[in-house]
Amino acid sequence: MNEGKWFQLRREDDPDELPYSWPKATRKMWKEQIKPRTGMGIRKTFAAFGKDIARMDPTPAIVVVFPRDYAMAGHLASIRKVFDNLQMRNFECIRNNVSMRTPGTYFGAGMAIVWTKYVLRKLAEASPAFQPIWRDLQDLPPGECGIYLADAPDSAWLASIRKDEPRLFEGFREARHLDMVGLDLSNPPGPAKALHDRAVEFLQAGERERGEALLEDLLDRWPDYWRAYVDLICSARDRDNLRQAYAFVRRAQARFPHSLSFDRIGADCASQRGDWRRAEWHLKRLWGLNPWDPHLMIRYARVAFEKQEYPLAAKLYEECAEHGPLGWGAQFNYGVTLGRINRGREALAVFKAMEKQDAKNVRLLNNIGLLLAGGGRPLEGLDYCRRALQMDPGADCVWDSLGFAYLKLKKYREARRAFLKAVELAPAFPDAWRHLLHAYYQDGDAERLESAKAYVARVLPGELARFEKEKGTDIPD
Repeated sequence: MNEGKWFQLRREDDPDELPYSWPKATRKMWKEQIKPRTGMGIRKTFAAFGKDIARMDPTPAIVVVFPRDYAMAGHLASIRKVFDNLQMRNFECIRNNVSMRTPGTYFGAGMAIVWTKYVLRKLAEASPAFQPIWRDLQDLPPGECGIYLADAPDSAWLASIRKDEPRLFEGFREARHLDMVGLDLSNPPGPAKALHDRAVEFLQAGERERGEALLEDLLDRWPDYWRAYVDLICSARDRDNLRQAYAFVRRAQARFPHSLSFDRIGADCASQRGDWRRAEWHLKRLWGLNPWDPHLMIRYARVAFEKQEYPLAAKLYEECAEHGPLGWGAQFNYGVTLGRINRGREALAVFKAMEKQDAKNVRLLNNIGLLLAGGGRPLEGLDYCRRALQMDPGADCVWDSLGFAYLKLKKYREARRAFLKAVELAPAFPDAWRHLLHAYYQDGDAERLESAKAYVARVLPGELARFEKEKGTDIPD
């Protein structure tokens, strides 16, 4: 990165106050270089931006500041998908406290607030304005947050987009709440709002039956009062009645077929129910609106993982990590995904990094042990499995991994005992039965092998077919 262009910001836990804090060097830079353009200090400026930034999670990562306002606002609005990906600011508007959406006036863009590093990369793929910025920031850790002092955009490129700017800027004025197309966003009629308020009071007081009955009455009288559907869905979820919550989602979508606003909660309901096909259907609808959304992406990665679409899951988890650090569950699923697509070395690196944060997690130790055993280091794998069993002697998956490590060491009797313990704890454990067949085969115990094969053929025919294909080879898992 070029020296003197990146200045650190720190995300604040309570963005309702201020979305960021900053070190002295950032404050000094702002006072000397940016305040002459905005007319305001850094604190006052970010306080003015507060509403648009505070509601976002994560708080936007990269604040790009150009030397002045440039006639590219329409172009930027046309490539950003939705408002959250790229918020634009005009220095003149900041100084005069005027909205960029003021009718009849064109405003250029002098500042671009970019949601995440991943979004910056996608913007660079779509626009020459961001290509030099991406080249400078591509090695930035995804969790970093700061202000970038950009150079002026290329003058020839600015000239090439000039004729389209007025038309594109008019589109920018109208493009709001794109996920809520078909919903009436105006203030509801007084009687409807009064009834809604009463229903919400009952829900908040724990009187859910009365509250939900009022909401149904409200919908009978004002069928397009979409907020009532939201409250019915949330109330059913609060009661852990996911079936009913999802039924409310479907009712709402039947009423408002062109609105995407119920798809996010619909995907969450379907995921909680383990209905990954329906969850994917909702997510694909949202994907068409904003495929750069980090929340949408992490949900889609989980759906792909649960559907065992591992190449897609790996790609999505990798892109999620470019938005920012993955949570524990997502890291774990990413590691499992890598193992499933024969990227064991990378999977092991993921789990070993996680071990530094949580050295006593049985699932983590088990996966490390299994990967070490499958990667040519069975003695180390054995040690991890023993450590995991000390913490949880009843963990069937760890007994299977222990047996797998013994299998790799050609200690077939020990392997058999471990696999038998695994299937004793979990009688329908597919991998453990397949591994047990390999142990009998490698140990030359034809009688027990045939007996076990007859059982597996009845209950897990797919595992028997896989064994027959694998037998005599050095199996990786």
